[in-house]
Amino acid sequence: MKKYFFCNLILGIIFLSGCAAFQAAPLLMTTLTGGQAALTALDFNEAMKNVDYKSTIDAKSGQVWKAALATTEEMQIEVIEKAFDEKNGGGIITGKTGGHKKIQIIVVAVTPSITNVGIKARVREFFNMPITSADVDTTFAAIISQKIRANISEPRENTVQPSVTTAQIQQFLSDLGYQHGPVDGKIGKKTIAALKKFQKDNNLPATGKIDNVTVSKLREKKAEGRGKQQVIQQKITVKAPQKSEAVKVRSPLDF
Repeated sequence: MKKYFFCNLILGIIFLSGCAAFQAAPLLMTTLTGGQAALTALDFNEAMKNVDYKSTIDAKSGQVWKAALATTEEMQIEVIEKAFDEKNGGGIITGKTGGHKKIQIIVVAVTPSITNVGIKARVREFFNMPITSADVDTTFAAIISQKIRANISEPRENTVQPSVTTAQIQQFLSDLGYQHGPVDGKIGKKTIAALKKFQKDNNLPATGKIDNVTVSKLREKKAEGRGKQQVIQQKITVKAPQKSEAVKVRSPLDF
């Protein structure tokens, strides 16, 4: 009897394990390993369920995907898993930040020129568990979506100004106290680091790239600095009164 009991017990455990694996399978379908897992329609459907923020963008899915990747870098989202489906157009990025255990960006092609984007920003780690309002950061999800939209339009609207050379940019940075390398007209690590620092200090996307917005801000700060120097110089060059002019009233005790 004991022998049969243990055999049945073992068979029962195996059966339950199999059931658990079968039930967990749908949850694992959205788990992508380093962009190597093949995305299916089920992956997208499951991922788009209960998104915290959804938007439709008039752009190709490939453009939106690149903008989403740029946004993760810009917002310092640590990317854990990502996969892009070139055939159907779309992809899923999963990551985290210091305050969010899981962030997911779902890019789904609707037509060749229209793309849906779903964002999940969760305080808890698991998406498929019952959630409460305390687990969801809708505001952060909306910011991610807005950044993606901005990064799509940036290549068309925020291009490099051809009238400004790299050497001039380096000189601007140097004059403002950001560039510590030589002014050689070459974009090196020090120039990129200085650009990022300047952009961050002036509430611009810290891309380290030269664009219209950055150039305009550099010129603005340069002009402000020049104005301050002129004011200081004027104060310094004001003629000080001569001693003979300053002492005009003599005391009655003076002889």
